[in-house]
Amino acid sequence: GVAQAADRPDLPFRRGSFTEGLSATSVNWQGSYVGGQVSYGSVTSKVPSGLTNDLRNFYPMVPPPGVAYDWEPLGSAHGNATGYGAFAGYNSQWDDVVVGFEANYIHDGFRSVTNSVGPIYVAGALQSITHSNATVKLSDFGSLRVRGGYVMGCFLPYLFAGTGFGSQTVDRTISAFPYPLLP
Repeated sequence: GVAQAADRPDLPFRRGSFTEGLSATSVNWQGSYVGGQVSYGSVTSKVPSGLTNDLRNFYPMVPPPGVAYDWEPLGSAHGNATGYGAFAGYNSQWDDVVVGFEANYIHDGFRSVTNSVGPIYVAGALQSITHSNATVKLSDFGSLRVRGGYVMGCFLPYLFAGTGFGSQTVDRTISAFPYPLLP
């Protein structure tokens, strides 16, 4: 026969097992498992267009008399990042039914930025330039899942339900700069 290390009964930590194809050989899905992961992804954050509205009345941003700042709305924030993490879980098997749970954690550096620039006109003349900025940072993400499946030979279809959680911060800035008028 062919030696297959994944089918050894003294290795209970494996996530699944291999057999000689779709045969009548029984597969043992029971046991615990751990692992590491590396990720790469992109994020698009839908930032509310008026996210910086509450910052517009702070000194020195209060416009001079007769001037109304024309703040442009913020758009979506985009960014790419890599991350690393770990997962762990346990499966319990009763005949052909498998029930399990899994926890997952990823630390990443997603940082998406959106900004807008707008002109300020007074009596038809350009007086200043406004700038709004929002930076969305997602540093940690995790999930918890439970699953149930039914063994069909060496195939395990399953359903799962779970929840995710993360740590996010939003940094906001606004500014207005005088525009030099030409004589």
